[in-house]
Amino acid sequence: MTIRAAEPGDAAAIVAIIRAPFDPAVIETFIYGCSGIDRYIAATIEARDTTPDTRFFVAGEPVSGAIEMRILPDCLFLNYIAVDGSARGQHVGTRLLRHAIDQLAHPTHARLSLDVLDSNHGARDWYAKLGMERVSRASWYTGALPHGSSSPATIGGLPQARVCQREFGFSRISIACPHGVHDVGMLGERWFRLTSAQAVTDACVPAALHRLDPRRQILAIVRDDVEVPPSLQRFVAMERMSGSLDHVRKALSSSLAGAS
Repeated sequence: MTIRAAEPGDAAAIVAIIRAPFDPAVIETFIYGCSGIDRYIAATIEARDTTPDTRFFVAGEPVSGAIEMRILPDCLFLNYIAVDGSARGQHVGTRLLRHAIDQLAHPTHARLSLDVLDSNHGARDWYAKLGMERVSRASWYTGALPHGSSSPATIGGLPQARVCQREFGFSRISIACPHGVHDVGMLGERWFRLTSAQAVTDACVPAALHRLDPRRQILAIVRDDVEVPPSLQRFVAMERMSGSLDHVRKALSSSLAGAS
């Protein structure tokens, strides 16, 4: 099976394959649930020759597997990997991950890291067999914005965010409060996405967001040791796993050797 760097024309297939395993209620909380994600991926792929931090590879013709990798200074980060049901049992995922590591790893990359839903037992078991271990755990919470609150906050980046929102279905703004500046994502038509404990616990933030768009809800992603407001309800949990890149590479090679 051929594995190659993705082309812009592969974007729709990549989206379909990565969306498929997720419950619709879960995928809408990812950027892959947004209306313009295929255009965003195509644009990201088009920029690959300018040293972007995200790379895509695909397997098969037609495409039956896809992987999205992020290149960080000291590690590779596996954003997504998925295989079409018709190609299961052919070690497509193993080949994709091995190819991506071979293509992207630099001497400074000591580890492979990723996030995985704690309910995805199959994926967690596979990563564990590759030598990866859980290093942290975060929960996702949802809840309505408060009503009628005043806020001394100012909102930054809104004009640019509105352009990005129209094109891709997601964007990012900043909320400047007396106690700090917080990044906030906007996903689709429903969510304000908060990813720091400070943003979740600072009452100034949801008050400002209610002023901006009272129809949206909060999607908060924080470590399990963070005490969240009682108005937020736990939705799903995610585990951060990490392992030695050399160990993962050897485990993948061993698996492929056993399959041949």
